[in-house]
Amino acid sequence: MIPVTYIKRNAAALEKQYNKSTKQLMTILYAKLVVIEVAGWVEMSMDELIKRAGKTIKEPLNIKHLDSQIIQRTYGFEYDKHFRSMLMRVIGLVSVEELEGRLNAGTHAKMLAAINLLKSARDSLAHTYVENPSSGPGFAAPSVAMSYLNDIYAGLKDIETNMKILKLI
Repeated sequence: MIPVTYIKRNAAALEKQYNKSTKQLMTILYAKLVVIEVAGWVEMSMDELIKRAGKTIKEPLNIKHLDSQIIQRTYGFEYDKHFRSMLMRVIGLVSVEELEGRLNAGTHAKMLAAINLLKSARDSLAHTYVENPSSGPGFAAPSVAMSYLNDIYAGLKDIETNMKILKLI
């Protein structure tokens, strides 16, 4: 998985600017950027776990297929639609069932909820621009995206740990 240190550093820097800003436009832009950064980290972390699961692939055409047809053609970070689908294509349904059976149910549920909330926030922010900061919709503070990050990180870490135990990575 991609280290969490850098995204936490980036988000903390943006949150600091958000808290210091006296201009509503800037607070909105900082809040939007934190959500976009966190969503990017989640998607890249999921892709990295899939790449690691495919490290045992030997055939050059299959290696190329993993990258060009599975990872590169997956845009998004929803668990079932994107991540689980890639997992099934790389390690198989039986291994996915075994993996998910080992996961901490509470951690996994919190991760799924945080992914859904982050996805919803990201979609609403990514498809808008700020025309009039004083009359536009309110945006959640960067700390909200950071709480999503913490829950998603814990869930992905649990997945990574269990993939190691099962020798899937």
